[in-house]
Amino acid sequence: MCRVALFKERIYVILFFLLLYTNENSAQSILLPLGEDSTLVYEMSEIVVTGKRPEVVKGTTFNEITASELAKLDIKAPGEALKFAPGVHVYKISTNETVFMLRGFEQRQVSVFLDGVPISVPYDGKVDLSQFIGDNWQSIRLARGVASALYGANTLGGIVNIISSANPAAHRFTARLEGQTYGAYFINLNYKNRFGNLNYDINITQEASPDIPLSKKYTPAKNENGGTRDNSAYNKKGLAIKLYYRFDENHRVGFRWHYLDNWYHIPPNSKTERVRYWRFPEWKRNVMSLNSTHRIADMFKLRTVFFYDVYYNVLESYDDASYTSQTKRYAWKSTYDDYSLGFNIYPTANLWKFGATRAVLSYKTDTHREAFREFDFSTYRMSTLTVGVEQDINLNHQHLLILGSDVNYLKPIQADGTAALRSPILLWNGQISWQKESANGWTMYAALGKKSRFPTLKELYSERLGRTIPNPDLRAEHAYKAEAGIKIPLNRGIIQLALFYNELHDLILYKELGQGTRQLQNIGKGTITGGECVVQSRLNTLHLMLNYTYLYARNHAANRSSNFLPNRPEHRVSFLGRWDIWEKIRFSVESILTANQYYENPDNLRWEKLNNYAVFNLKLNVTVWTFVDWYIRANNISDTNYETDYGVPMPGRTIITGIRLRI
Repeated sequence: MCRVALFKERIYVILFFLLLYTNENSAQSILLPLGEDSTLVYEMSEIVVTGKRPEVVKGTTFNEITASELAKLDIKAPGEALKFAPGVHVYKISTNETVFMLRGFEQRQVSVFLDGVPISVPYDGKVDLSQFIGDNWQSIRLARGVASALYGANTLGGIVNIISSANPAAHRFTARLEGQTYGAYFINLNYKNRFGNLNYDINITQEASPDIPLSKKYTPAKNENGGTRDNSAYNKKGLAIKLYYRFDENHRVGFRWHYLDNWYHIPPNSKTERVRYWRFPEWKRNVMSLNSTHRIADMFKLRTVFFYDVYYNVLESYDDASYTSQTKRYAWKSTYDDYSLGFNIYPTANLWKFGATRAVLSYKTDTHREAFREFDFSTYRMSTLTVGVEQDINLNHQHLLILGSDVNYLKPIQADGTAALRSPILLWNGQISWQKESANGWTMYAALGKKSRFPTLKELYSERLGRTIPNPDLRAEHAYKAEAGIKIPLNRGIIQLALFYNELHDLILYKELGQGTRQLQNIGKGTITGGECVVQSRLNTLHLMLNYTYLYARNHAANRSSNFLPNRPEHRVSFLGRWDIWEKIRFSVESILTANQYYENPDNLRWEKLNNYAVFNLKLNVTVWTFVDWYIRANNISDTNYETDYGVPMPGRTIITGIRLRI
């Protein structure tokens, strides 16, 4: 059977099973109840705006985590909230970075935005969201399926847009102070106000921790003796300033500045034969953007984002666990000095009675500069251009059709002056989505599309320490995507179902070559298939949310060493429950269960199963006065000993207490 016929057959199967559930079904997947939002903040920070209710994103699986729910989770960085979203697997890797999978797609295959600015690191296409500390988040929005063409290139797996707060209608001054029994602390101060037509928001934050305690059930391993996690301390400081000026109802401009000044240590992998003694004495990020919104009557709207993003870090490798000398061959100092410069322009026109026309013109230049040991900086640079358009077609008051297409162009500009520049890459993507909304509140949607991702500078040229073999001939990754879903409102809740199928071609994965070397290669083909179920309910004083994700991810390359795609759990369950015991007392339970994921052992190249685990958190929140909350929580209350990646043990039971002040 040919590829297209097989693809269509699987889509029909997905739609058939949906129709078995209901005849009138769903579109938008909402993680938690939506709260009040600031249209001003939203329109200047988000990419896709459809209608007066900004949270309504049509024709794909979309959800939002609101400011209210983020506060209840006591997050200190956006990645801590993503782990409770359906289809998202958040985990710590051996470099002590927090990364995530979105429906089985790696983070480098997902576009991440901060207030509308793409913040993935130019070199490797990733971003460690645990470094973006703060308590000033307005919302986190996720499109997990066939994302809008307006998000530009590299949305193979979807998008995550983090929107920081700047709503002067909220409390003018807020503070949060938090401490943990082993010495870690978190401080956040926020002030927002309005001066005439100027709104401003200032946020200052710091988080610091000594070495993190492990579970008392931890069994000492080759490179970790237990107690506290060796070399896991960190200190993070952040400053965020947001300014909005409203000229009139039709013209607004905003400026954002996010600055991070961190250092952190990297614990050695507890099991591997090749031990690394690494530390980041400097890790800095500087994200600046100028955003604007302009309306011309009801016919035309223009939104713009101009941005400059600087990423600087120093990584040092030491001789041994004393972290005092650098004399051996594997001891060195590496400096990254990266920056991105670009713009996104989003015109919207209401030219036709049947629906709006939206477009994007996006340009970005990524520069990676690296100094290794005593050598001078080497420079790698490439630019990306995207032109895209979407058209709404309202067939009637219930049926909506959305057609989208985008063209993406990658041009390598510089490769250290010695490495051969590869030829440019031109990609075309297209998609179609359909949605039906019924009078009784049920909604149904389905979407088909082709998405692509360009290889990163690291994938093309990296040859660090002779362990990674560069591959400048890498091709872009492609995915043929399909999804369908329903949303069924209940008297006191909601049920959401989604099915998805992704056929991946030229998928880029590490291939272990033996003798300690590896190379990124286009393995040929893979599939990621699965389903999501979200149940939310409110029963008097009980608020419950349960979501389950089933993921079937397989490698179909002819020369594969395993059928598995690594680090993708087959089963994942998360639960959030809150009991409002009294008007001023709330008790919460949080839980995550992960099962059936596999990895390739870097020492023997065998495929092995990672431990299954379930983690439970408990929290008690008391409103002491109208402007003061006190809370205490126990994370990993059962002191479960588990790993989220090979040789990466996670913290044991920790007791946390804090206060929130609102004036």
